[in-house]
Amino acid sequence: EVNAEQVAGTVSGVEKTDNGRNIIIESIKYFMPDKLDAKDCKVGDNVTIYLDTKGEIAYIQQNFGSAYAAYLVNAIKNENVFSNNLKIKMFTESGKMVYAETADKLKIDGKVYDDASKEISVLSSVPTFAMVKTTNEGIIKEIDTPYFNSEYETKDSLSVSSERQRNLLYKSSGTIGPIFVIPDESVVQTAEDSDFAVIGMNQVSNDIRVDAETYKIRDRVGIEQYVILRNFTRYYYINDLPIVVDEISTVINDEGCSVECIEGYQGSNKVSLPAKEGYSYTQNGVKPHMVVSIRRDNGGEINNCVIIYDVDNKDKYASQGDQNAAYAFRIGYATDMLDGVIKVGTDIGGFDFAANISDVPVVVVDRELDKKQVYAGTINEAQTYYNTQDNCSSVVVFLKWASPKMIIVYK
Repeated sequence: EVNAEQVAGTVSGVEKTDNGRNIIIESIKYFMPDKLDAKDCKVGDNVTIYLDTKGEIAYIQQNFGSAYAAYLVNAIKNENVFSNNLKIKMFTESGKMVYAETADKLKIDGKVYDDASKEISVLSSVPTFAMVKTTNEGIIKEIDTPYFNSEYETKDSLSVSSERQRNLLYKSSGTIGPIFVIPDESVVQTAEDSDFAVIGMNQVSNDIRVDAETYKIRDRVGIEQYVILRNFTRYYYINDLPIVVDEISTVINDEGCSVECIEGYQGSNKVSLPAKEGYSYTQNGVKPHMVVSIRRDNGGEINNCVIIYDVDNKDKYASQGDQNAAYAFRIGYATDMLDGVIKVGTDIGGFDFAANISDVPVVVVDRELDKKQVYAGTINEAQTYYNTQDNCSSVVVFLKWASPKMIIVYK
């Protein structure tokens, strides 16, 4: 017996249970009994699950192809007189200019068309930002533009979050998703591919004037998930990430002297950091599971280690740093998570900070493990108020110029 509820997304985890498995999508667990014939379901699969009246999985469907955000530069009918397809030039969120054909039946804003002339008419807004779905062969089968077709679409479709505004003074007061750098509409179709780019907020300096518009694809997220900047000059910054300590060992350095060494993670990279002879991590209060920042002398040796956060002394380490500054971090509970956006609050159930953390390295600290309690993980390992209520994970979000660079999840 199947009700009307269904969930689509990417499988982030599969857990074996006594009489089935838990399929984890968007950090929420859905139980799938053994009797269901879906043994090939694995992490990374894009699926749609259908739930029965008990909230358990009754059917699971593999979704093939891929979906991504793209700026549609041009759309024309195929020159082949026997073809009924379109050719579309688009700049995708991967930072590449792509040329692709459409399928024989093309869904635009929820409605299916099978006539190229009608499709061109409907896409009269091109150039435009859009969400695109393709087959495994790269054929475009679906386009979701900012136009809302109330007859065929739900609120969880692409929509304008903030209308285009010019000459705005930029202040980094929050965190947003990927930023598309796009030439002005008047020249976009004749611009060089190098005039397009996808950047992060760390490549936007403060106190400059911008020409911007923003979009979101989930009604519940409530923050900008995609941004378009026009006539923009990019800036570049370098960020030195802090280290999450796994253990402190003793090693022999190049001079044959015994020194202390931090084993841990800096972003998703495992690091070993031997101290300078005469400097002791432990004597300076450094312990496993702490977050630290190292200092080096002119010779490149580590001669100091600053404790940034200690989960055992939370009250001592409140969120610090101005988000507009080069370095800041936010501490709180993981209250909700959807489509790569995490909400962090100092009180369980609420939130005062939201960040798009797609492609941001995540370090997990799990003290229930016998060994290797610190490891590179995924944000889906964070327990949120939305699915576990009073058992939220503590999280630390490190930012550079208001852009999240590293997240630590304490399970």
